[in-house]
Amino acid sequence: MVSPANNHDACAAKMLLQKLALVGFKRMKIIIGDGAYEHLAEWLLEKLKWVLQVFKRSDTAKTPFEVLPQRWKVEMTISWLMWSRRLPLDYEADTKTSETFILIANIQFILRKT
Repeated sequence: MVSPANNHDACAAKMLLQKLALVGFKRMKIIIGDGAYEHLAEWLLEKLKWVLQVFKRSDTAKTPFEVLPQRWKVEMTISWLMWSRRLPLDYEADTKTSETFILIANIQFILRKT
């Protein structure tokens, strides 16, 4: 799901999770997020019966680049998407167009791996 830049990611996440619940992601039990999504944990458990695991940066980190558990999954997904030439360069006028090109990039990645 692509949202406008003036929406906070946590607001968009709530809309996306509601859509996933409607579509029928019954097997999903745990969602991984960083500190920005921490306030969604109670809502997720109450409404959708999903558990949110939050991985936050520690206050005692010596450098700004701290390795966080599970964060590599997000970073790897973003790097896979950046292999698609259009995604990092163009800014689409409509969010539906952006979503379509992200879907095409994912399909191309899956087809390359098979």
